[in-house]
Amino acid sequence: MSASQSQDAPWTLDLPYRGPPRQASLAHSTPTTPSLCSMPEISNLVDRLHALTSLPQDQQDHFVILDVWDELRAAYWRTVHAPAPNGSAVKCTWPMFVTRSFGDRADRVLGVVYRPQYQAIVRRDWKALVRFYRVQRSLKLTAPGVFLHLGRQIATSSRSLKMLCRLLDHPRKISFQGSEVLSVLQQAMIARHDGAEAPELELRDLNMAVQELNRRRRAGRATEDGIATALGNLAIGDTFSPIQPEDKQSKA
Repeated sequence: MSASQSQDAPWTLDLPYRGPPRQASLAHSTPTTPSLCSMPEISNLVDRLHALTSLPQDQQDHFVILDVWDELRAAYWRTVHAPAPNGSAVKCTWPMFVTRSFGDRADRVLGVVYRPQYQAIVRRDWKALVRFYRVQRSLKLTAPGVFLHLGRQIATSSRSLKMLCRLLDHPRKISFQGSEVLSVLQQAMIARHDGAEAPELELRDLNMAVQELNRRRRAGRATEDGIATALGNLAIGDTFSPIQPEDKQSKA
């Protein structure tokens, strides 16, 4: 990506931006993105990132932007996992929080944050780039959104992207919906988190997710085989029904 590339198009080959996820009904609301963004610390960090990423590219200080980004992620994690006064939990994942906090500027902010990692793939690893876009299409995300949902390590690893391709679009085995894969990844990350600092998806989380999804794949195959066997037995029973007594008499 050239230095003169427009900020409004952070990276090339993006799928069309589909906007933030739809808000759930507020009839039985729990603290979510609006309550998070109303907190002074988080609101200030979001505003700072808006301002820093709105500067012309040659005036942006990427190290400062990364520091503010990490502060925002840490503040989000502390808030989400702090005990709430009313006992309710904040039901908002990190990708959902980012997408809703920055709205239609989310891709621009993410494009600045993850630009070095993306450029490294483009320049050095064409195979990883091809797999990156296969995963992007399967997950129905923009290119910056892939980094948000998968993290730096997984999104830049050719081997990890290959594993994801096999989960999302396998030619011979059961494939999984993108939402299920992302959910299992998040569960794996949270399960190994020790609470010391805000976690980020790592390769070991993908390995754990692959094990779990392969277990589900085997269970699904066993269920399908059992159903097929039962249907086959029914078909055989209908085709070769035993001769009834009256049939014997008529034939005699």
